[in-house]
Amino acid sequence: MKKAYLTFQAELNGLLNFLTSVESEGDLLKHILSNDDGASHGLVDYAKAIVGSSTNRRRFVHSQAIIVLYGALERFIEDAIREYVVETRKLCTTFEQLPDAIKSKHSDLSIEYLSRLKEGKVNGVEEGELQSAISRLSSSISENPDFMLNDRAFALRNANASVERIRILLSNIGIPLNLASLLRITSYQAGYVDLYGVEPEQGDYEAIKRNFSKVDALVSMRNQIAHGVVDLDNIEDVGILRERAADLNNFVIAVSDIMEMNFVQYCCLDHVSIPLSKPIAVYNNEIVCIQFNSGHMQNGDVVAIKMNDNDVRFGKIQSIQVDNASVQSVAGQDGITLGFKIGFHAIDREGYRLLPRNVEGILRNSIFQLI
Repeated sequence: MKKAYLTFQAELNGLLNFLTSVESEGDLLKHILSNDDGASHGLVDYAKAIVGSSTNRRRFVHSQAIIVLYGALERFIEDAIREYVVETRKLCTTFEQLPDAIKSKHSDLSIEYLSRLKEGKVNGVEEGELQSAISRLSSSISENPDFMLNDRAFALRNANASVERIRILLSNIGIPLNLASLLRITSYQAGYVDLYGVEPEQGDYEAIKRNFSKVDALVSMRNQIAHGVVDLDNIEDVGILRERAADLNNFVIAVSDIMEMNFVQYCCLDHVSIPLSKPIAVYNNEIVCIQFNSGHMQNGDVVAIKMNDNDVRFGKIQSIQVDNASVQSVAGQDGITLGFKIGFHAIDREGYRLLPRNVEGILRNSIFQLI
């Protein structure tokens, strides 16, 4: 989910900039203390005072980084789930067209949301949200074509953002978070190898789970900090904190990609997207030639093909040719044959879909396929 990920990335970049300033500050102090010629005695005294409190400074930097990382993860999960619910709703003309999980969970989760609103246990809501939430729930069960959803109800905070808790939240919107499937995300594999120099651990569930141990460790560390318990032996230096940030970024990207894959799979339904005709030919696994009898296609549109129930490939159209001439867009009509170039590995089989144009702005990926 593009918007949620960009918010997460901004939080992460802010932390990384802070860690860079901490490193620069340390280098500056070393420079001052190693060049004590007596001419700047006051400056040296200041530097010695700062260095003298280095343990407290390390504790502060460590605590600040862990709190920011955990907060960014928690916010990403909440934002991404709400974004998924909102954008899925936009693709439906009736409540029944929603994914089964959202349909079945909406009423129960809305009731829980209403209860917590009454108790004042939901932060950041506008005045009158209780009545608005009731109206949205009512519209969803009354066959109102303009029905609304309580998207916030799917992302209520009632437990720490552990991997297991994230799995439960995603299951409420119909997205299975299988850790083995995360390892098949191309960007996760590349990020893991770049960070650790080896490929993620394969094997049974416990072996695979170890790849994501730092996410759950982050929850534990954040809880310790919140309770004022920071063991000096567990304080992490800037380099380790940077590694922790990169590891979390890999995890968030993988979760985001799994959500996008499921969103695109939903977009492959008939009430959402346009089926394209079976390819006449596929060249170099990137150029697909078809008869285009109806609809409208332009560069930048998203094309998808569902490989199976757990796998979908999608990507933006990079170029279009009609009668060997490049065009920016084309309107379908009888007798038109065109070829479009896509970034993912194209195959010669039926099932390509042209997705709604607004989908492009929702997706973080311009190209996606599993390993």
